[in-house]
Amino acid sequence: MARAEEQKAARRDAKASRACIQCGIDISDKRAHARFCGQRCMDAWRNGLRAAERLEAKAGMDRPCLFCRASLPPERNINAEFCDWRCRSKYRRSQTYGLTVVELNELLAQHAVCAICATDAWGEKGPQVDHNHATGAVRGILCTSCNNGLGRFKDDPTLLRAAADYLDRGVPLP
Repeated sequence: MARAEEQKAARRDAKASRACIQCGIDISDKRAHARFCGQRCMDAWRNGLRAAERLEAKAGMDRPCLFCRASLPPERNINAEFCDWRCRSKYRRSQTYGLTVVELNELLAQHAVCAICATDAWGEKGPQVDHNHATGAVRGILCTSCNNGLGRFKDDPTLLRAAADYLDRGVPLP
């Protein structure tokens, strides 16, 4: 009889000190085998396990860059899709302008300098794909400055000619 009483006391003590695995809230009022305070905590805990399993599986994989297909360095974030910002930028451009990756690479390879100012100093964003905003058709490759300049003049040849005439006059203010 004493042994049964000891077992009951041990169960009472164990039940009194139980906490939810996920949030730590006291669950001593729940069933003896309960590990969570509710469905939300149980789902969060299970989702966390699944996410950890997915990350572990990805860590061992050879992950290629979505643009250049080179293998991503192991130190890159597990969710990274590109080997660096240049590949990400080129990939986004190919998607934006309806070009395949091969077509975009060929276009960039054909144009070693800006189509307007002939510089090979592209600027911090690299070569810019210039396009007609009305039709979406690609016109060429520009440096950041020239691309921004066209944008500031709203791609309007009349405004650009007026600006050129203004610069040609070169008349200082009185």
